[in-house]
Amino acid sequence: MKKIIVCLLFSASIGILLGLYSFKLFNKDISVASVNNVYAIQVGAFDEISNANKLASKYGAIVISDSNKYRVYVAIVSDKLNKIEKYFDDLGIPYYVRSINVSNNFYNYLKEYEKNIDNDIENTIKDILKKYMEEI
Repeated sequence: MKKIIVCLLFSASIGILLGLYSFKLFNKDISVASVNNVYAIQVGAFDEISNANKLASKYGAIVISDSNKYRVYVAIVSDKLNKIEKYFDDLGIPYYVRSINVSNNFYNYLKEYEKNIDNDIENTIKDILKKYMEEI
């Protein structure tokens, strides 16, 4: 009887050790970047990049490849959407507001830079677009 109990305890110990080792081996921490919803002010979407680049150069915009389309963004904003819309309405530029997801890092940058929109809207928009291009 003692031999059976010793054998069972030994087997259970081996099983626990192998289980812990397997858990440690396969339980890798997977970090997922947070995403935040912001607004891109889009002035065009094209099948050919050359057309997108022409429009982007006209407005000082950026071209983003997305779902087999080349999208032209003139601004990206989170809290100051009404101010940006008024700005482009006043310029007479037709646009479409598109919801996009951005990383936590860019979102924090955007929130900080948006504070400057009231003082210098044009340069703030350019700085935000430049940073967005660095992020993607």
